[in-house]
Amino acid sequence: MKHLRRKVSNPKSARRSRRRKQAHLFELESQVGKLKLENATLYKQFTDASQQFHEADTNNQVLKSDVEALRAKVYGELML
Repeated sequence: MKHLRRKVSNPKSARRSRRRKQAHLFELESQVGKLKLENATLYKQFTDASQQFHEADTNNQVLKSDVEALRAKVYGELML
């Protein structure tokens, strides 16, 4: 009797185990897709911010150069 119940139970248990594994795999694949999308979004935000930083840095250098030129001009006029 016990042996017969085990024979019947084992395939059912194996089937349940395979279904759980399949569901878990599906969930992991879904998470991978979501994380890839999030990664792409974050990378785009990073590249945009990096570009804005470089533009601001360039503008800052130009403004610093302008300030130095104006200081030199004012200093030159004060020396007259």
